[in-house]
Amino acid sequence: MRSTHSARKTQKRSYLRTYIQHHHHASQHGFRQLTKNPIASILTIAAISITLVLPAALLILLGNMKTVTKDWHTGTNVSLYVTPTASQQQIDYLHSALKNIRNIKKQHYISPKQGLQQFAEQSGLQDIVKTLGKNPLPGVFVIKPMQQSPAALNILVSQLQALPNVENVKLDMQWVKRLNAIIDLLQHFTYGIAIILALAVLLIVGNTIRMAIQNYHREIEVIKLIGGSDRFIRRPFLYSGIFYGLASAIFAAIILNFLLIGLQSPVSHLAALYNAQFSLRGLSLKQTGILILAGILLGFFGSWFAVGRHLRKIQPE
Repeated sequence: MRSTHSARKTQKRSYLRTYIQHHHHASQHGFRQLTKNPIASILTIAAISITLVLPAALLILLGNMKTVTKDWHTGTNVSLYVTPTASQQQIDYLHSALKNIRNIKKQHYISPKQGLQQFAEQSGLQDIVKTLGKNPLPGVFVIKPMQQSPAALNILVSQLQALPNVENVKLDMQWVKRLNAIIDLLQHFTYGIAIILALAVLLIVGNTIRMAIQNYHREIEVIKLIGGSDRFIRRPFLYSGIFYGLASAIFAAIILNFLLIGLQSPVSHLAALYNAQFSLRGLSLKQTGILILAGILLGFFGSWFAVGRHLRKIQPE
């Protein structure tokens, strides 16, 4: 029994060793297919890389836009405008009433005099402001909500509008909602583009592998004549597709990083004009891994379909 078990164990090891050796030789042969005609291989890799860059760049752009709008959303303030005829006692009552509303994180009151002074300093119209006979600005409470979901903000606005001596409550988030809707539309458009370009990558890899199969037509006939299986013949071409996808994804990541580096300075300058600090976020380690995995899978399946279609047509005579 021990000898039988030992023989089976040795047989499994031998089979595994042979299997690994076959894949090792197949990968070497697949890599040699790329280096056999380096110019054509480079052009193919360049074409696939450019095809991968477009959807990846759009996804990075959308990710940065979501980050910006998220910061805008979390920085939302609610402005409560007091009626011009409100007395100081009524303003103090409003201040106390605001403290009892749970969704208010903090608040501060800007008097009409303070508001006019801030406007004069920010606009540079001090001389014109001095000529005004009457202060046209109302008192305003600037409120920082604790919960900033759309539902919570709508409830807060309703609570504020129900308070006495409140002339208006302003929550200017409509433009952010519209921007988010545009981002969602662009996201669906990007996914559609990504699917179309993925099909393009499959066609590019498939056409390249088809040409490689034609170049090895005679060798494939000989291998089939001596009993070689389609699986054995297919392996080197599958590895070629994997190498095409891997190299293309790496080059696509390099191109994207160079593009982002080139855009950092203009984006920082644009943010500075709006008194903001923002820098583009490039490919994270996870996103780079996803891009490389996508390239490998597209190369593999593009090669698989091409080999499966054209290998059946080659029969030894």
